[in-house]
Amino acid sequence: MAYITGDQVRARLRTVSETELPDTILAGTPYIPAGDAWLDVILERSERTYTELSEQEQTLAQAAEIAFVAHKVIGSAPVRGSKSGPVEIKPVAPVDISRICHELQEEWEHYLALIGCSTAEDWQVGHCGEGYYD
Repeated sequence: MAYITGDQVRARLRTVSETELPDTILAGTPYIPAGDAWLDVILERSERTYTELSEQEQTLAQAAEIAFVAHKVIGSAPVRGSKSGPVEIKPVAPVDISRICHELQEEWEHYLALIGCSTAEDWQVGHCGEGYYD
């Protein structure tokens, strides 16, 4: 079962309709299923699971995943326009895609921080031995 819905992603994007971004696309591996897996991996790093989160934490986790999936949708927006009969695909400027993606990433990082998680990799530093080496 997915943690989020296509309606939630479209609501976050605000200007995308179900016709433009149907559930069949969002249910594809690169979008909501990848978002669910991403969230599970992030939670696993903190030794937590989605079901163990409080209701408030689940809401924040969902908001983070919605931002992550919206980032994937925006990242795949066409940079070139085209027109075929009555259908017109409007391009999105690369600078706008970059700005929006950055804002979405800051959003998911904020929500994850509120529940004590992070997308940053853990670094481990160790020291072996105490002798002097030439």
